[in-house]
Amino acid sequence: MTAVVVSPAAEADLGAIIDHYLVAAGIEVAAGFMTAWDRCMAHLEDFPASGSPRLAEPLDLSELRVWPVKGFPQLALYTESESAVILLRVLHSARDLPFALRD
Repeated sequence: MTAVVVSPAAEADLGAIIDHYLVAAGIEVAAGFMTAWDRCMAHLEDFPASGSPRLAEPLDLSELRVWPVKGFPQLALYTESESAVILLRVLHSARDLPFALRD
């Protein structure tokens, strides 16, 4: 199992996502997201290389990978090292991801 390190930007993303679901859809949907998020993190701990490298080339980040949060429109964007998965951002799939990651 690989450790997951969550960046400050990803922590902020997660807080904003949960707040959005609480206000827009209620506690059940927010709790559902949190459960899906926990499953996403467990998957990345066990299979860190399973994410898609589709954004690596456009962003010139060869190690960047993307993994979906099942049942929700968010994506986990991360890199991996020998000892950890580094979660960079958690973004909505409809966003301009290359633009959002350049910030």
